[in-house]
Amino acid sequence: MKNKKNIKKQIPRAVSFAGYVRSLMIMCTYACQLKCSYCEVKHLSLSMPKEVLHKAIDLLLSTKSQEVLLRFWGGEPLLRWDFIKEGIKTAKEKAVKKRKTIRFMITTNGLLLDKEKIDYLKRHPVEVMFSLDGDEKTNQTHRFTDSGSGTYQKTLNNLKLLIGSSIPYFINIVVSPVTTLNLCKNLEFLKELGSKRVQLCYQNGNFWPEAKKNKLINELKKFIIKKGGDSNFLMNYTNDCEPTMLSQEILVDTDGKVYSDAAVFMEKKFPRLRGPYFRGRVNEIKAIDSLFRSRRDLYHIYKEACSKTESKIFLNNIDLGLKLDSFFNSAHKQSIASNEHPLLVTIMKSDFHEQKKVLSQLKIKSLFLYLNGPCFNNCIFCMHKESPFSDLFKIELKLKENLKIKEKELCIIGNDPLNHPEIEELVDLSRQYGFKEIQIMTSGERLSDSLFCKRLILKGATSFSLPLFGDKKEIHDPIVGTKGSFSQVIRAIQNILKLKKKVYIHTNLIKQNLKNMKALEGFVRNGLRVPFVILPIRPKTTNISFSNLMPAYREIIKQLKGVHSLLGFPLCIVKQVQKELFRNPGDISDSMKLYVLGQRFFKPALCRKCFHFNQCTGTFREYLNYFGIEELTPFIADKT
Repeated sequence: MKNKKNIKKQIPRAVSFAGYVRSLMIMCTYACQLKCSYCEVKHLSLSMPKEVLHKAIDLLLSTKSQEVLLRFWGGEPLLRWDFIKEGIKTAKEKAVKKRKTIRFMITTNGLLLDKEKIDYLKRHPVEVMFSLDGDEKTNQTHRFTDSGSGTYQKTLNNLKLLIGSSIPYFINIVVSPVTTLNLCKNLEFLKELGSKRVQLCYQNGNFWPEAKKNKLINELKKFIIKKGGDSNFLMNYTNDCEPTMLSQEILVDTDGKVYSDAAVFMEKKFPRLRGPYFRGRVNEIKAIDSLFRSRRDLYHIYKEACSKTESKIFLNNIDLGLKLDSFFNSAHKQSIASNEHPLLVTIMKSDFHEQKKVLSQLKIKSLFLYLNGPCFNNCIFCMHKESPFSDLFKIELKLKENLKIKEKELCIIGNDPLNHPEIEELVDLSRQYGFKEIQIMTSGERLSDSLFCKRLILKGATSFSLPLFGDKKEIHDPIVGTKGSFSQVIRAIQNILKLKKKVYIHTNLIKQNLKNMKALEGFVRNGLRVPFVILPIRPKTTNISFSNLMPAYREIIKQLKGVHSLLGFPLCIVKQVQKELFRNPGDISDSMKLYVLGQRFFKPALCRKCFHFNQCTGTFREYLNYFGIEELTPFIADKT
């Protein structure tokens, strides 16, 4: 019964984490000094009263998220400066009472931004989104007043004031099929102006010919070649906002009606969106989290609301957004943080066709689907991870790629894919798109629920890769940081085997379980009768430092003499522990093969004379920094 209670606590947490609504847009006013030709917001003489503002703040603070963002939009929000100040003051006071951290964002064309406002904003947690499309000629192509006159010099002067202040900001540059020709030049212009961060947007609601889409990508490539792929400058590298036609933002309109934001921002081009995108009235909605919609849901709602002509534009803009998303993911591959596996980054950011080329050289049969999302354990050799879940709309598009390449094996990996609230549908989709063998890497706790385990297998899961760090709860549970984990994982293994599916068990060898490793191997291989491998711990940011986790090789040899499961250790060390230098490939799940092959291993000069130089993974630089190279003894006379 305890196991079921723990699982029931985790499932709602996983679902609610996916559905947190952390930000809310406030339609301050429809009024604006400019009449930008690419703007699809109607120009009306409507502004939000303070009573609606206060209700909107209450709605935002109803989220379960501890951090929230209130966004002032329009029209031009700075036309209602006193309204904004009222909103900041009220929201900060209410957030304190709710024990939440609140930040603000103001979108502006910059014409009314002055020293007085900047001095005020410096005192509050406000970020400014400043609209400018580049140099004067480009900016004036679409951005002008009623009379057609330009406002460029005033805008530029005010931007320089902002750049010189300490206020967080970014420039929002909108590119159209007309202005895409000069995108590289305009990005260079903004960088040379001193801009620290730029968000690239493209005109939605307008049909983009393929030649213009390709020109946009080529202009970005040209800029990257000239100035480098700086993810701090171009925010699109790390933003998860594409395709922007399927924005998941929630907006409170001036009259208190609540919409998914495209109903207002795309109204001129898609006038029928207000109906299906209506979410309720601000004073009647009890919890903002109930308004969450996935991109997949929005796609179907949006498409239903489109006429034949509108649908053509909608799908065209979706395609452009996905092309840009793919481009920035691919371009960002070279920026690898020290905590990431180089190979894993490639796999995460590559389409299936590119994956296949890389993995076939490594003799890994499976393709990989990486799911973002949290892990609810807090392992001592890792860190507690919470991140937004992968979007089902994008996942399905990736799975569809398999209709062309017709691969049969798929590994679903991530912090813990089983925490994804739509995991059952994801497995089902994987099967529908041609995958016959579907392996899931997971911490395993959720599979202790026999009904969930059965449903997952009926949807198409065929094998599972699980970790076990000790043969008893007193060892395993403190390592993963979750009380009751050991009994849940054992129940999970039993559930899987009862349904006649395959289980692979792996462990990480650390000081905290070194003395128990022989017993663990016997427990898994002889007791549970499933494949088992022992892996090294890799250097990264962890709850406990690498030096306090990684045992010396001499200690491994002393404690583990006679085990049969080492993988990913130097072969000269393996030879002193077990008879077999190389594990049976059938004992190793494809997800663990990727884990091992993706490490930042290092071979010192000493190893070059070893017979097994090419077959050996090597060690880690960090290990050598702590323990030296004396333990490494190359094979010279003996080739066995």
